[in-house]
Amino acid sequence: MIAAPNGATGITTISQRGEEASTMRSNRMLHFTLPAALAMAVALFAWASQAPAFPRGQGHDAPSVALEKAAELGLTDEQVQQVRSLREKQLSSMAGPHDALKSRQAALRALLSADPIDRGAAEREIDALVKESSDFQRRRLQAKIDLAEILTPEQRGRLKELNRPRRGRPGHR
Repeated sequence: MIAAPNGATGITTISQRGEEASTMRSNRMLHFTLPAALAMAVALFAWASQAPAFPRGQGHDAPSVALEKAAELGLTDEQVQQVRSLREKQLSSMAGPHDALKSRQAALRALLSADPIDRGAAEREIDALVKESSDFQRRRLQAKIDLAEILTPEQRGRLKELNRPRRGRPGHR
């Protein structure tokens, strides 16, 4: 037997080789999963940042659009009042989730810019961000459904037609 500097015998056993192979596999997995998690986080940021900031009154939510096009849609005074009420309800209920979503995005950016990156904390923050985003989108969808219940089928069709992307409009192909 040959003595190694650390006092070991210098002979590698089968179990040591298995442990080394396992460590190498773990390192290789880390090199593949960390970039994948980062890519997912970047894609999630890009998607979430495209969400209109209507809780701040930007006017991109379904009720605001319907109010802007009330004359073109032929909304009655009663419908206009119902849509205004829906918009106010939506804006007040969306401010908190919108702020929470932005806060989660900032927290994840901070975690991903740390050196070293805490994988566990980043994954927990991604999970929380996905949940916040899902809740936010669910509320937006509910507002669209509520609006659809206020409008007649003809008005819904007209609104869809008015919102259809057309060539030549900025941001559309």
